[in-house]
Amino acid sequence: MAKDLDAVTVGPTDLKFKALSQESDGEEGKGDQQDDDLGSVSLSLYVLTDIEASNSAVGIGRNEPNENPILLTPTEGRGWGAYLETFGFPSFDFGLWKKFIPLFVAMFMFLAGMVAMRQVGLL
Repeated sequence: MAKDLDAVTVGPTDLKFKALSQESDGEEGKGDQQDDDLGSVSLSLYVLTDIEASNSAVGIGRNEPNENPILLTPTEGRGWGAYLETFGFPSFDFGLWKKFIPLFVAMFMFLAGMVAMRQVGLL
C-alpha cells in the first residue's frame, strides 16, 4: 500500500482493557485472578497520502474544523462523582435531595441576612 501511495483505513475495532491481576508466588492458573473489564476504546486508523492530508486540514482535538471523523464530546462519566472515584472516594447520590439544595441555600441566605440586619439594628 505504501508503494501504491493509497490511503489506508483500518478499523473500527474495539480495544478492551482488563485489570492486571497480582499473582501470588508466581503461580499461574489460580482462581484469584480477576478478569475485570475496565473499559474499551473504539479505534479507527486513517493513513492519508501527503497530498490528501494537505488538502483536508482539520483542527487539533475537537477544534474546528472538526471533521473526518467528527469527534463528539462524551455526555456520560464527566461528573464530579466519576472524577472523585478515580482517587478512591465514593460518589454520593443524593437522589431527590438534589432538588432541594437551592431551597436550602436560599433559606440559609435569608437567615444570614436576618442576623446581619439584627446586628446592624434594622430589626
